[in-house]
Amino acid sequence: MQRLSVLATLFSLLIVSAADGVLLDDFEDGNYTSNPTWSFAPYTSGSQVLVTDDPVRPGNHVHAYRGTVDGHRGLDTSVDMPWAGFDFTTEYMASSAADFNPRFNIDGDGQIRIELRNYHSMQFQITEAGVTHSVSLADIPDNDWWSIHVWHAQGAGLIRGEIHRVADNSLVASLSFEPLVDYVSHAPISHFRMVTQETQWQYVDNICLTPEPSTALLLVAGLFIVGRRHHVAG
Repeated sequence: MQRLSVLATLFSLLIVSAADGVLLDDFEDGNYTSNPTWSFAPYTSGSQVLVTDDPVRPGNHVHAYRGTVDGHRGLDTSVDMPWAGFDFTTEYMASSAADFNPRFNIDGDGQIRIELRNYHSMQFQITEAGVTHSVSLADIPDNDWWSIHVWHAQGAGLIRGEIHRVADNSLVASLSFEPLVDYVSHAPISHFRMVTQETQWQYVDNICLTPEPSTALLLVAGLFIVGRRHHVAG
């Protein structure tokens, strides 16, 4: 019983520690005011962003947004987490395959800009330290959810990006490159922005921006070691 009490206490500390500095939002609370708190990006109004029902997945809430011919519109939120080992995932859907341009900015002392573009050609792009890396995309079907994953693979010394179809997890596109910036020595990520310029409605769900999970995993391992030793000693 005492072992369970120790593990429960330490696990509670782990949950608090892991939640600190992590950006998570599935929009099921139906608002932008808490968990996390979002603010309008410059020149954005309430007519351009809203939490709404998922057009293709009943019972699910999503973030919907659209831009204007004058510029990008969307949302900002504050973040405080290390650059090194960052891991970003989200789900994205366009209501029109002809009109899409989601942009996700991870900002701080440096910037990672993640985009799907359909100007002269369809592309998946990641811009880091002012240099754009891109790969061509096939046609984006209307109302088809895609999973976007971009992460700093520290062991390989690379930034990687992948897109999968949510329906069958099939790979749509991937790219990787060596970063120009030493993110280990950078100041923390300070905020996250998602915007678009296209005037058709676009949808985002299940945003997750986390630091490298190795520290949390080591802590979990430590909890079980502590618990096991305490049980043996008792």
